[in-house]
Amino acid sequence: MDPLAVLRDYAARGDLDKIIFNGDDVLFGDDYTFPANVPTAFTSKQSGRPYPLSAADAAPSATGRHEPSATAAAALANPKLDKSLGDGFVPIILVPSASQTLITIYNVKDFLEDFVFVPSNEKMRAMKGSPKPECVTLQKKHVRGAGGPVAFEVRDKPASLKADDWARVVAVFVLGKEWQFKDWPFKGHVDIFNKGLPF
Repeated sequence: MDPLAVLRDYAARGDLDKIIFNGDDVLFGDDYTFPANVPTAFTSKQSGRPYPLSAADAAPSATGRHEPSATAAAALANPKLDKSLGDGFVPIILVPSASQTLITIYNVKDFLEDFVFVPSNEKMRAMKGSPKPECVTLQKKHVRGAGGPVAFEVRDKPASLKADDWARVVAVFVLGKEWQFKDWPFKGHVDIFNKGLPF
């Protein structure tokens, strides 16, 4: 069993209080025990080394045993969804505005909601001259840690985003051309990819 899968499971069930960091081991209730230094699939951006399971560790509790902070454990269990999905928070996904890319504002809903790829030119023809949408809203039914369906806004005009909107960007699809990033409020593509999740 993968320790991160168990950690995700406990986080999703709200059982983080049952995880105990006891010296060299991490105890998941009475179900599982893993070495605290077991490497995970997540690597440090600076060193390139994998984070150990103990990265979710917090200060010792009153019992002298280490217990994970809910924030640290949840972030390690699901780093892609580290933003609150509470009321009023609608995550944003950015796609390229260029028509020659595989994923555009026209076909992103089919791709991410129904897992079906439809070429953009077919979707544009089906719209029969209707204006290009400014924003597409899609629903993801199964987002880990969200407790139900989550609505996402998909946009292709980064220049129209306000500072508050940039804080809601959770993923970006990129073309790989430098001009795509000219309207973005970051210094370069490395900074962009540290803020969002590129595809």
